[in-house]
Formats: sequence, C-alpha cells, structure tokens
Amino acid sequence: MQLLRLLPRFRHLDAALSQLAAREQWSASDIAAFQLERLNELWRHASTHSPHYAELAAVNSLPDRFESLDEFVHSVPVLDKGAVRTGPDRVLSKSAPPGDWHHTGGSTGIPMKVYWSGEAHRQSLHIKYRAEAARGLGVHDRKAFLWGHGASLAPGWRGVVARMRRPVEDRLRNRLRLSAYRLGPEDLAEHLDRMAGFRPAGLYGYSSAVYLLAQAAEQRRVAIPSLRLVTLSAE
Repeated sequence: MQLLRLLPRFRHLDAALSQLAAREQWSASDIAAFQLERLNELWRHASTHSPHYAELAAVNSLPDRFESLDEFVHSVPVLDKGAVRTGPDRVLSKSAPPGDWHHTGGSTGIPMKVYWSGEAHRQSLHIKYRAEAARGLGVHDRKAFLWGHGASLAPGWRGVVARMRRPVEDRLRNRLRLSAYRLGPEDLAEHLDRMAGFRPAGLYGYSSAVYLLAQAAEQRRVAIPSLRLVTLSAE
C-alpha cells in the first residue's frame, strides 16, 4: 500500500479532496457561476480546436461565450455517440492535453474508443474518492469491482499490454476485479466466494450486474459483513 501512495495520481490527492470538500459549502449561485465559467472555457477550446465543434459553431452561428447554462443547453445539440464512434478524430481537439485513447467497458454491448486526458482522468477519480469518503469509504480501503475491462479487448499490442497491466494495478490499488462479462450461476457463486475471502469495504459495479450478484447472495445465504458501501454505475 505504501507503493500506491507514490503513484503520480495520488501525490496531490489530499489537497484535491480538501478543495472538493470546501466546494460542498458553496451556495447554488456559486456553483452555477463556477459551472458556467468552466463550460465557457471548454466551449472556447472546443469551437477553436475541434473540427466537429468548429463546424457546429459556424453552421449554427453559435456565440463565443454563453450567458447562461440554459442558453448552452438549448443552443448546442447533444453529441451523438455515432459521431464519436465513426469519426473520433473530428471530435478530438487538435490541441488535446496529454492522454490516451481508451475503450469503454461495453455496457451497451459495443465497447467504444474514447480519448481521456490524464488530467481529466485524475479529476474524475478525485470526485469519486470524495463521494466515497463522504460515505465512510477511504481511498485505500479494499474495494471489489464488478466491471468490464474494455482496454483488454483492444486489438494488437494495446490489448496485450492492458491485460498484463490490469492485475498489477489491481494488486497495487488493493482492488479485486470481478468480471461483469461472466454472470452465470457458477460465475456469480465464484464472485461471492472471492469477495468473502478478500473482505472488501466497498463494491463498485454495473447496476444490473450487482443486482444479479445480490440475488445470488440471497439465494445462497452469503453475507459480506465487511461491505460498507455499494456504488451502482453505468446503467
């Protein structure tokens, strides 16, 4: 666990979590102002550097800055998943920060390739950690993931590297990964046995998959007393 604390994404974690906790005391107007400013920053960048959004702004005569969140919602069309799947390079900024392409977990049946900057990934994790901490789950507590791993399905060497990295990262992060691609009766029984031996404090997974796991636990009269928090995601 000491090795985990040395990873780059954890070096400034305490400061980030304190900042997020302080924001929870903001008024509704403070939150709206912050959201609008961040949105306009993102819009300025997207409409300048993303071919998709530059064309969208030109065709629809969209402003450089929006005066309210409602104006943005009613002016900018929702990004269609098909546009990302068929033309990801047109959506991606030509001045994108350092990051990498990732494959989603495939909860819709088709894993999708998306670009995620390193900073955006860290911010997402910080928000997740803060939400867990507010509910009594520590960053370094044992966690079980009932999840897919789209990166492992990537073709060629990327998939090979992802399959090699996954168990190492899971071990370093004190995490048990249970496959959401295997949810038959015998698979669920194996998942429960592994959880009982691992004694996780938290469980994170697809809502439908966790529901099936809970049903199996009830049928088998299996309890995981170490569990303090179950987080349902995706669907």
